[in-house]
Amino acid sequence: MTTLKIRVPAGIGDFSWIWSKLSTLNYDYEVYVSKDGINRADTFLKLLPRIVKVEYCSQNFHEISDHCIPWNTDVNKFIEKAQKEIVNFSLNRWLEQGNRIEKFMDQIQTDFNYKINLDIDESKIPFKTVKELTKPVAIYMSNYNCVNNWLGWTPKSWSKFMKLLAEKYKDVSFILVGAQYDRQFSDDVKKLVLDLKVYNFTGILYLNETLQMIKYCKCLIGFPSGIPILATVLNIPTLMFYPEHLQRLALSWINPKLICENKYIPKLFKEPDEIVKIIGGTTWLQ
Repeated sequence: MTTLKIRVPAGIGDFSWIWSKLSTLNYDYEVYVSKDGINRADTFLKLLPRIVKVEYCSQNFHEISDHCIPWNTDVNKFIEKAQKEIVNFSLNRWLEQGNRIEKFMDQIQTDFNYKINLDIDESKIPFKTVKELTKPVAIYMSNYNCVNNWLGWTPKSWSKFMKLLAEKYKDVSFILVGAQYDRQFSDDVKKLVLDLKVYNFTGILYLNETLQMIKYCKCLIGFPSGIPILATVLNIPTLMFYPEHLQRLALSWINPKLICENKYIPKLFKEPDEIVKIIGGTTWLQ
């Protein structure tokens, strides 16, 4: 099979948007990933078919996203070029402007539910535990750096939300997920809700295990990062928080079907009681 060479941003969510386009083309891919902070993209790319090579490169996110292939590039010209040289491929700037993902190189179809190979042993204790819960709610934990940059909820706000939701739904439980570098934040949240049913899997599961875990949950709550974006690929009801500077991103990439089915709710960071009311207006925990 012919191989195309692309250079992409390091974010898992960033590549999910790319793959929703390129997965529909019948090619193998060599993927060169920007080296920004913690190397994490390869944990996701190895779960996808037809990725034959993953290598980190010297370019950063901005160098790739600000100098990527134009949105109106002819698909045949892209294929011809990507066989010969590495092509910068990023949808970030396009989507951040509020443009729909389908219109980026619109000759290429968009697959909102592309295949992810989870391949896990569901007999392991953590999976058995969550499968037996009545109303598990997954929460994607961030780290303090992201929370400060996005003016997101502090552990105190998360604990207030969890307590209010547990008052409304007596049999609710909480599944905390995230990366190892998010662990301190999730530990601090859990300390404030010792009276609730909280299972902290942040930083102790592989990505495929985390995705399988949230498939058992009634819904996921988080912000537009890798795991919540992948939750929408798996058709998991998702409430996603956005900072004001990314409001236009909220509806540019999501599967329209999830909006129609009320399985995707984008919101600015609001007070915890407001979010509980929003969830109460859905059938997610009924």
